[in-house]
Amino acid sequence: EIGISYDSDIDLAKKIMKEECEAHPNLYDNRTNQDLRNGVPLVIVRVTNLGDSSVTIRAWAWAWDFAAAFVMKCELYESIKKRFDAEGVEIPFPHRTLVFKKNQLNQLTTNDDHNQ
Repeated sequence: EIGISYDSDIDLAKKIMKEECEAHPNLYDNRTNQDLRNGVPLVIVRVTNLGDSSVTIRAWAWAWDFAAAFVMKCELYESIKKRFDAEGVEIPFPHRTLVFKKNQLNQLTTNDDHNQ
């Protein structure tokens, strides 16, 4: 699960995550025969949240056991981050807007003038 900026290309981010998961050697195909007949993808990637600072995208990928899954998760975070950097998908920092009442702003600027 990774958050991208609202300005980033969702389709590109999903494509990168899918490709990186599918290329990982620990990936395990847990689809049933019925899933295969129905065309269920090996790795499913979906937008799961529209947060304050980012669009959250999750990829569902499976490994044989917990140890392999942990290694896969760590390595995928790294490879996906590198691909995002190379292809212009931004992982944002949270943004905050501060609102001051007029008298608070005056106090801050007056105190700042005295400190110079």
